[in-house]
Amino acid sequence: MNSYNYFAVFYVEEPYYLPHFLPVSDEMKQRDLPHAWLFPDKTIKNSGAIAEGLGLRLLKGVPENPEAGADFFIFGNGYDRLASVPGVTVLIYHGIGTKSCYYERDLNRFNIRFVEGEYRKKELDSRSPAAGQKRPVVGFSKLDPAVRFSPADREEFLVSLGLDPSRKTVIYAPTYYPSSIELMDRRFPEDCGNLNLIVKPHQFSYSARYRGQIRMMEKWEKSSNVHLAGPEEYNILPFFSVSDVMISDESSAIFEFAALGKPVIRNRFVNLRLSYRLFPWKLRKRMDGDIERYSGIARNACDYQETIQMLREIITVPPVDNPRMKQYYRELIGDVDGKASERIVDYLLSHSRH
Repeated sequence: MNSYNYFAVFYVEEPYYLPHFLPVSDEMKQRDLPHAWLFPDKTIKNSGAIAEGLGLRLLKGVPENPEAGADFFIFGNGYDRLASVPGVTVLIYHGIGTKSCYYERDLNRFNIRFVEGEYRKKELDSRSPAAGQKRPVVGFSKLDPAVRFSPADREEFLVSLGLDPSRKTVIYAPTYYPSSIELMDRRFPEDCGNLNLIVKPHQFSYSARYRGQIRMMEKWEKSSNVHLAGPEEYNILPFFSVSDVMISDESSAIFEFAALGKPVIRNRFVNLRLSYRLFPWKLRKRMDGDIERYSGIARNACDYQETIQMLREIITVPPVDNPRMKQYYRELIGDVDGKASERIVDYLLSHSRH
């Protein structure tokens, strides 16, 4: 084999990058484009079973010195040694949320950055006009599988979780920080009444620093109407597909779920560290203030009681389609048509050295 035996190599720094990469990988499989995967040591120790179950072709080494070469090396976040990677570097960023890290300068060092929608493209070009980076607008690959999820798939998946498919389903998908978990009530499952409740924490909530969050959720899990997703359940897409309403906070999940045409409640009450309470400017720096123009995508709840009240209202009287909201989704996420992965692979093929 020559030094470029693969069309692409995916670098999975964290397991929750996989839902962004797998639809692109599936598209490459359909076109017989050879590709492989690199996991750092810290990730493969926890994700070996996931990789084996998915049948991923694993490489050894690191992106700057891999076991085998590729035309493209695809990342989900920044990488310190990017200049040493022996191929075209590509970014499929792992989130579209409310945090300012989306615009970090190091992310401009990739040769190609796939952008979800026109709003993000405009913001990136405005903030870093001289980056010399190619920024095609393609949509959000993570959502491709959700478009193809059928009613039969829904029933089968809910049954597999031990939930009742005849009930409406709520997903609570908070981020790890700043999070609303600590300010939610122990009676959350009971307050959801005759609803299924899926609790899908961020992967980082399972780290030692946020162990208190998991203890709270483990108490909820004792209720028969609750499924708590474990760290091995890295892919939130099936949970999106079976849920009727989402509750979240500062997670990119609020935009992803809303783009599927489903209602979202955004908890605006979050637990802050003392340093953020004493120095509010630190929190403002962490968050992307400009994205507040899209806050109307979700209903904003200022406390737990308001969250439950809004949930009951939505379940009783589902909201009607709003053309303005659809325009917002398209600006942020692009076309949600199940074809973002096709557009990504088309673009890579047009820029391949072979």
